[in-house]
Amino acid sequence: MFGSGVLVKRLALAPLLVIVFLIPIASGLRAQVSSPLSVPVNLARMVDESEKIVLARVTGVRAEPHPQFQNLNTVVVALEIIEPLKGVSAKDFTFRQFVIGPAQRGKSMLGYAVGQEIVLMLRKPSAEGMTSPVGFEQGRFLVERDATGNRMVRNIMDNAAVFDDIDAASPGLKPRLSPALQRFVSDRQTGPIAYTDFKSIIAAQMSAREGVQ
Repeated sequence: MFGSGVLVKRLALAPLLVIVFLIPIASGLRAQVSSPLSVPVNLARMVDESEKIVLARVTGVRAEPHPQFQNLNTVVVALEIIEPLKGVSAKDFTFRQFVIGPAQRGKSMLGYAVGQEIVLMLRKPSAEGMTSPVGFEQGRFLVERDATGNRMVRNIMDNAAVFDDIDAASPGLKPRLSPALQRFVSDRQTGPIAYTDFKSIIAAQMSAREGVQ
């Protein structure tokens, strides 16, 4: 039996032991976890910070605890790749995303739904096997169709910051675009973007980044 003084000391230390245990996990998650109110991220940075970029269809989504850390809530999303844009060659791909906390736990699927077409810009997974779109939901673009059936893409911010400060972020981008796309990037404010234009800008940014390496 512990003396009352020893027992009190051990109980007092318990929260500290929990914190020490969680520090390595938290540091691994830091790059994957953002608030929905994250600082706006432009498209050049999204492309640069992504390990994988895909146009895909959601074929499965489920909420479940992390297999190793049961107190961590996650969502597992299965994708059918329609068009790989960066870092993916397989036809199917599955990833695990961390659910931040009580506010998001109520949205257990984080907005993913079977049948959605999306463009995802995903970070490199953490040591715990979790990833997230760059800029959180900013790096997830839902696909819509215009009146003639063409794909249009739009993120949670209605693309408001997609081209903000992009010349400073990537001086080599615009010279790799057609004159029409250069004007588009300079003048664009908000609203959906044609997928074909979006894809061309992503490819140009990848080329620009390779050119400075």
